[in-house]
Amino acid sequence: MKKVVSLLVVVLLVAAMAMTAVAEGVPSKTTGDLYDSKVISGDAEGMAIVPLTDKQQPLFETVSDFINKLAGKAVDFFGADAKDAIAKLLPDVDVDALEIAEAGTVIGYENAKGEVVVEATFPEEFAADDKVVTVLGTYGGADATWTALKTEVVDGKVQVTFPQEAIEALQGSDNNIVLILK
Repeated sequence: MKKVVSLLVVVLLVAAMAMTAVAEGVPSKTTGDLYDSKVISGDAEGMAIVPLTDKQQPLFETVSDFINKLAGKAVDFFGADAKDAIAKLLPDVDVDALEIAEAGTVIGYENAKGEVVVEATFPEEFAADDKVVTVLGTYGGADATWTALKTEVVDGKVQVTFPQEAIEALQGSDNNIVLILK
């Protein structure tokens, strides 16, 4: 009997270690798995999308919890105006089926001017035919403003276009979060 129990314990430990190893290879939307980000167009030296910090984590958790309560309809969290803007950017896509693929925050925008395009590389490449949109959340205190941004996939990377209005929203906010939906 002791041999059976010992064997069972060993099997469980091996299974637990295997599950941990598999989980470590899965990129997280909330940790430092962003490989690279840089400005590819526009006047914004140092602007980049970087992993979420402790400052953005509570908002990301609020968004995630709310989306789970909405049966996975991410766009309903952002309000009617943002949902309409997403639909205009992705006219051939069922926007109710979009899910959060990645999350981050924008840095280095303080001196940005005009339209800026930022390219970001994540652990899992996006496919050329992926339909994606970025939602920028700018907020101060408890109020958030959600803006849909044109996003394209090029060579497995996402290219997010920040128009002047989005740059101004970033510059006037206390904090921000970027959610890439696909």
